[in-house]
Amino acid sequence: MTLHNIFRIFRPVKAATLLLAGLFFTPSAHGETEVPVFIIIGQSNADGSAFFNEKEDARLHSWYNSDRNHHKIKIWYKSSRVENISSNALGEAARHVVDGTVTDVTPGWLDLWYRNENTLGRTAMTMIHGYGTYSTGDSTDCAQGRRGMEGEFGMRFAERFPDEELYIIKLGVSGSFISSWINPLDDTNWKYFLDKIFKPAIDSLLSEGKRPVLTGIWWMQGCADSARDSEYYGHWLRKLIERCRNELGFPDGKFYIGHILKPGESEKYPSGSVAYGQGVRDAQDAVAADMSNVEIIDVSDVTMQYEPNFSGYIHFDHAGQNTLGDILAGKVIAGYNDDRVKFTTPGTWNDADGIITYVPSVGEPQITYSTCGNNVKAILKYPGWTEIKTYKSR
Repeated sequence: MTLHNIFRIFRPVKAATLLLAGLFFTPSAHGETEVPVFIIIGQSNADGSAFFNEKEDARLHSWYNSDRNHHKIKIWYKSSRVENISSNALGEAARHVVDGTVTDVTPGWLDLWYRNENTLGRTAMTMIHGYGTYSTGDSTDCAQGRRGMEGEFGMRFAERFPDEELYIIKLGVSGSFISSWINPLDDTNWKYFLDKIFKPAIDSLLSEGKRPVLTGIWWMQGCADSARDSEYYGHWLRKLIERCRNELGFPDGKFYIGHILKPGESEKYPSGSVAYGQGVRDAQDAVAADMSNVEIIDVSDVTMQYEPNFSGYIHFDHAGQNTLGDILAGKVIAGYNDDRVKFTTPGTWNDADGIITYVPSVGEPQITYSTCGNNVKAILKYPGWTEIKTYKSR
């Protein structure tokens, strides 16, 4: 194969997988601005299905509306909703996230708030039963909507790092099977998250000269797959973790898994979750035991709410969601220096008639090339920082 010297600006097209022959990081002459990112994905308990609690809201309101809130914590918002699919390619009655029927605000970064007030430029994006327009600021409306863990999480982080920015990227799809996140026959929710949520959010940071640094991924899911055995669930959970690390650009990023509550494990909720599955729990334990930087989060003391529709406890209540936020913030704070993983542009190498080019799947850097022997270097330049990918010819 003949390699041609190339030195040109290249506007990449989008691709979906990661293939790296070598990676070297080169800081720009002006240095780089690193910004922490936290990702939330999964089912309803990841999204947040907690009913409003006046005491919890009052506590969070007191902080978010005070001078202690420096408004450096942001969350990406896009109008979206969940719809039922009678039968997908796997024969499952699936739950898929789709675009919202109303664009209440332009997709983008909003100030993190403790409830959904999107039209006021602040949100928690808990879109369990809609596209997140609940609790729009009217005092008579404040009990509507659901609550997630990010309000408490953001507050705790900001108290510890008051001068740090934090960017939260979240998509919870209630009732979704793990297949809709990872199985190629129906990975609809993953594709929506990647294309409609993650890429626009990351691209906006990169365009501002900010290099994302992952502080963790929170995965809370499993109720929909309660009837699955450990081999099935474990296989796809491993694939999901690998996919997150490869396609999002954070190799070996920290992955937190919410444990499925076992009957009798909690003194207050001895019946556990009505959608508990031993296979899921066994798979979670096995994956955490043999994959690096994967940690189980114990939820045995996280409070839940009784819901007649489920004839039992399936969702964490408002205080419970805030407990989760506190636990996860504590984990992130404790591992802030050791668990951080810098964003490295995912993509593929393309060989067209001996012309070697690197095609990013996330990010739109300016790319120039140089060759040395059989090696091609792609120099990816963003505002504020530069990254080098190296292709080694066989």
